[in-house]
Amino acid sequence: MAKAKIVKSKVVDIKIKSDDNLQAKRTYSNYVEVHHTPWDFSLRFSDAPPIYDKREIKSDGSYSVPLVKEIVIPVSLVPGLIEALKKQLEKFNKDYGKTENAKSNK
Repeated sequence: MAKAKIVKSKVVDIKIKSDDNLQAKRTYSNYVEVHHTPWDFSLRFSDAPPIYDKREIKSDGSYSVPLVKEIVIPVSLVPGLIEALKKQLEKFNKDYGKTENAKSNK
């Protein structure tokens, strides 16, 4: 019979950083919808092409665009994501000038 060795656990702070070697295919999106459940948030990204034919617009005024990616994250990541986006937007505005707000579909 083997004896198990008991080791005291230690809390270690780890900084997670994305690997710069791009493994996933990069996807372009110019439209995003945000939805939530009690457990997670969904970010649904689409690439909305220009409307060349008004007949593509439905009678209710909607225009369907292809979903290119859906990312689902736990609620616990949302505050950090919002903070990171705010910091990057501030940096962008400082480097390139203030951005215009896109219309929101509420």
